[in-house]
Amino acid sequence: MRKNSYTLIELVAVVLIIALVTGIVVGQRNRVPAFVSLENTARELQLFFSRASLMATSQGKIVIVSTEPSSGVFVIGGASEVSSVEAGTMSYKLPPCVQIEGGQDGTSYRFFPDGTGSGPTLELSLKGHRIRIKISKLTGMAGIERDK
Repeated sequence: MRKNSYTLIELVAVVLIIALVTGIVVGQRNRVPAFVSLENTARELQLFFSRASLMATSQGKIVIVSTEPSSGVFVIGGASEVSSVEAGTMSYKLPPCVQIEGGQDGTSYRFFPDGTGSGPTLELSLKGHRIRIKISKLTGMAGIERDK
């Protein structure tokens, strides 16, 4: 007798292996390592500071970014004329899992019309990982420094 088909046990074994692999893949898909989440947050904040610097140079006014470390909110102020496109980018809230280290309420970052900037180093942490964001006094650009 020729055997041209699979047995029930073989089919069940294949289905179980596929289900097991699918369960592992789906379970890991939503997990993002802490350092990746922290890196993404730092990049978003860097872009937020760049937006403030650009606003200062384009409007010819000092733009201030104030922070509230207790709530994790950054707010762009000091720019009285903001277009409707920029209105959605006037504040940034850190994800709840990311913490600001050593910050005090009322800390501010200033961006000047000549392209310079000032402000203290901002240190973010998440599950033992740390990233620092520094504003260059000469260029007004936000730079990211990672712990090694």
